[in-house]
Amino acid sequence: MSWTRTVSAFAPQLQSMKNLLDLARDAAVAPGRSRVRVGFQFVSSIGVVGNSGTTGRVLERRLPVSATVPIGYAEAKWVCEALLDETLHKFLALFRWQVTRPGQIAGSSASGYWNTIEHLPFFIKSAQVLGVWPDLDGVMQWVPVDLSAGVVADLILNPSASHPVYHVDNPVGQQWKDMN
Repeated sequence: MSWTRTVSAFAPQLQSMKNLLDLARDAAVAPGRSRVRVGFQFVSSIGVVGNSGTTGRVLERRLPVSATVPIGYAEAKWVCEALLDETLHKFLALFRWQVTRPGQIAGSSASGYWNTIEHLPFFIKSAQVLGVWPDLDGVMQWVPVDLSAGVVADLILNPSASHPVYHVDNPVGQQWKDMN
């Protein structure tokens, strides 16, 4: 992913989302189909609510675009959430839909492997090469990829999961300053 792309650069992905929604809708209303609700889960980003102005817990619901971090990636995720919400609300009885908003997904809890070309591993490797760790504020709330994937799978496979939006983030975190 590139942090420098504008939302318009994500037009192919937005069209793909629309196509998936059309497919899900068509499958749900197909004649002769059993009336089992179609599951549809969109993996968004916590960046969709990263500019909400809330210092504590952010509500797990749709927020205005002004709550989104002003970068194309997060804005495109917001557009996809809006498409999902508006499309599937028209067919609420036919769908069981969810949006999951993961935070920073880290390497595996088993192996520790993290794709080295992602921004945080690259940042950490740069600090190692330079022999210095930057003095940063804030909290790291990384979630290992295998744990994040397990939560996302559990949510869509659980028929009693009743909320349309879930934040998949580390609730504890660790201070950057403690990383030395």
